[in-house]
Amino acid sequence: MRISGTSCSLRHLLLALCVAGSGLQAAEPKPGNLATWCQFDLPPMYIVDGPDAGKGSVDTQAQFLMRHMPEYQHQSQFSNIRRVSEQMRNREHIVCAGMQKNAERETYMHFSLPFLGALPPTLVLAQRNLDRLRPYLNAAGEVRLSALIEGSPLILGIAFGRSYGRNIDAVMAAYKDRPNIMVRPSGQDLTEGLIKMMSLRRIDYTIVYGSELQVYSNALSGPENEIVSLPIEGLPHFIPVYITAPADEWGRVFIERINQLLRIYWNDSEFRANAFLGQTPAQRETSRAILRELNPNPGNHRSRP
Repeated sequence: MRISGTSCSLRHLLLALCVAGSGLQAAEPKPGNLATWCQFDLPPMYIVDGPDAGKGSVDTQAQFLMRHMPEYQHQSQFSNIRRVSEQMRNREHIVCAGMQKNAERETYMHFSLPFLGALPPTLVLAQRNLDRLRPYLNAAGEVRLSALIEGSPLILGIAFGRSYGRNIDAVMAAYKDRPNIMVRPSGQDLTEGLIKMMSLRRIDYTIVYGSELQVYSNALSGPENEIVSLPIEGLPHFIPVYITAPADEWGRVFIERINQLLRIYWNDSEFRANAFLGQTPAQRETSRAILRELNPNPGNHRSRP
């Protein structure tokens, strides 16, 4: 987890080193074949600071694909959701791995085959607020999110522009004007700032993906601030995750090439080396089952040599 700020110049240097380390050439790009891959401050998917910079679960899979696309020149851009959305709408040659579909994004993005399945989002809050939330749990112990927003003064914090999956996105759209929903501006991180807002008691709870829980589980100090995670009612057992490019001819061709590589290297051990980073053993088994379910080559579950 990033605790203190790191200068943008250092981040950009780290990203450049990641690309250089993947075997990409620093040749002068030719018009039309420069692909800019977005990166975020979102461990364990993207890691931008410290000794593991560039070794996140999505980082390493993106780097693998870059190495197998020598017909393009690749570079990385430290970004945020707002910027990515604007660049995609402007049809810049932007590529983003780790995105989810929603109706709005499908109007200006091409989506690859799903290359991962994210464990569903969970609601997280400090232990001190658990009793206030109990009336909004169903018999299975899942949070009835709409009822919670409607009936409780507890403040939910979410990240601007982030998709939490179709189900939760629909709830957020329906209640977007509620005073007990605080939308954090799109910054250089998507989750850490919300966790800090919980520690400062500016919000009471937030929503994070399963793979992020291990990173932030010890973020708050003291027994009353211990982070508790609760499942949310009505979510699928996983949410497909995609690689995206702008919805134009360049993006269509780029995503077709990505899909070819996904079909070839789906079970490649190098491609999936860090795919389960930060997950518990039980989460890893679930994630492996999801990959088998998403496999675009039915019946072929063998790893490439």
